[in-house]
Amino acid sequence: MVVAFGIIISVNMVFAYFAFSEFPGLDGPKSYRAGLNFNETIEQGRQQQIDGLSVEEQLEGRQLTLSFLVRGQKASRVEVISFAMRHPTRAGRDKDMTREVNVREHQLMTMLPTEMLGNWSMDLDAMVNDKPMKIRRKLFIPAP
Repeated sequence: MVVAFGIIISVNMVFAYFAFSEFPGLDGPKSYRAGLNFNETIEQGRQQQIDGLSVEEQLEGRQLTLSFLVRGQKASRVEVISFAMRHPTRAGRDKDMTREVNVREHQLMTMLPTEMLGNWSMDLDAMVNDKPMKIRRKLFIPAP
């Protein structure tokens, strides 16, 4: 009976080790500030809807293409301020890709690195027809 309790305690200690060493938690670097700005984020989303700003994404292999639309029509001007791909559980795998994007007319195009597989969060700040646009979307990137 003592051996059984020893095995249970050992297994629990192994689980606890992996839980604390592998997953950093959901706390972001500026989570308090982000919480304070929550209402501002909601208002920005409403303003984007009022302005008719939207984006369509297309993923073919490693090529990600974002098409910017204003009231269903192609946007005439797009300027990317920041573009990042964020891993949902490991901040060390986040990648700032602002310098790796190519903007032509109303589209943003970029090649995603081969190590990006599975679930990711795409964060984008841009000016579309001189109006601010913020996008945060989840993307699933399949294996080739």
